[in-house]
Amino acid sequence: MFVIGKSGIPLGRHQGRGHVAALRAYWEGLRHADSLPAREQIDPRGLITALSHVFLIERQAAGLLRFRLAGQALCDLVGSELRAAPVEMLFDPESHARLAAQLELVFSGPCALEATLSAPGGMLRPPQETRMVVLPLTGIEGRCTLAIGCVDLDHSTNLPPRRLTLKRVLREPLCTNTPATQDGMAEVPVDLAPAPNPGPKLRLVHSRD
Repeated sequence: MFVIGKSGIPLGRHQGRGHVAALRAYWEGLRHADSLPAREQIDPRGLITALSHVFLIERQAAGLLRFRLAGQALCDLVGSELRAAPVEMLFDPESHARLAAQLELVFSGPCALEATLSAPGGMLRPPQETRMVVLPLTGIEGRCTLAIGCVDLDHSTNLPPRRLTLKRVLREPLCTNTPATQDGMAEVPVDLAPAPNPGPKLRLVHSRD
């Protein structure tokens, strides 16, 4: 399980290593107080080492999420271009419903999402377990309709086509000063009252283990 420190950056055995940690640190560096970063603040040069594993998704309607951009490592994984494709294309069918429900909360919370993923093995390709992070962004008119994410992949073991399985999911509610609405619906306010016993911000919301 991943733990959130005071800086908001995930702490654990992968801290400071990998593309997920690099994206989370970059995203946190763009925040001001409790606001969400805007899409126009994202500079690919700031993510140069992780760029092939990074994706940008857009919420076009309830339950309809599409890739705006997807790094080459992700396209290579599925064996096709992911730009404009449904986000579900990266995952196996049994993960689709759970994935849609969890990603919807990234926008409606808003919240940060971290997940453990697995890819099945096969001839000449070993099974793989990896991590994903999805972080909300504001788009047009300051609405939370975009999210940037990253999947840590061992690119050398990927032989397409391959789909990911969603396993453990952790969500971190984000306190934001940015008014965000979707389809005219007001966001549910985040409870700012301190918890009696402060602990890790991330909580386990689903596990297949």
